[in-house]
Amino acid sequence: MTSVTARSRARKSRAGLPTRADAAANVLPVGCLTIASFGDAAYRPAHDLAESVRGTRVDWLRLPPAWSARSEDALGRVLHAPRGSRLALLGDGAAVGPARSLALAHGAVVDEVTVDEGDPHAYCVRCNAAHATGAAPGSLAPCPTCALDVGVYAPGSGMQAAYLALVAPS
Repeated sequence: MTSVTARSRARKSRAGLPTRADAAANVLPVGCLTIASFGDAAYRPAHDLAESVRGTRVDWLRLPPAWSARSEDALGRVLHAPRGSRLALLGDGAAVGPARSLALAHGAVVDEVTVDEGDPHAYCVRCNAAHATGAAPGSLAPCPTCALDVGVYAPGSGMQAAYLALVAPS
């Protein structure tokens, strides 16, 4: 028979972290939660996440929207400190992808890193540019840089933190 606590642990928010119901039931991860939010668009989701895990120590890094040396230094300092068990990365996929890679390179376990990239990105191989797109893999989307329709394919480019976009056949 499954207890209420075990069932609560199974429910996760969209970002894979405890839900408000878990927080209310005191079913929280052991240790600390570090939130790294990239840009103003990630502020509200990061704030809501921090509010939902009351009772857990939360460290919150508000970083610029694009991945940079400053972002790498700030996140690197947090990753070197002996702390808790969870890292939540919120923001644009072009910033979140390298941040996740940095966390894993510093010894984080995949299950400890939660990623919320917001809108998916596509990397156009024709013009070598990544851009936000609402297109899912298997659909067409316009590339704003080269102004052509591109087909969006999964798996994506890990280095670009985006789906692969190829010029659609005529």
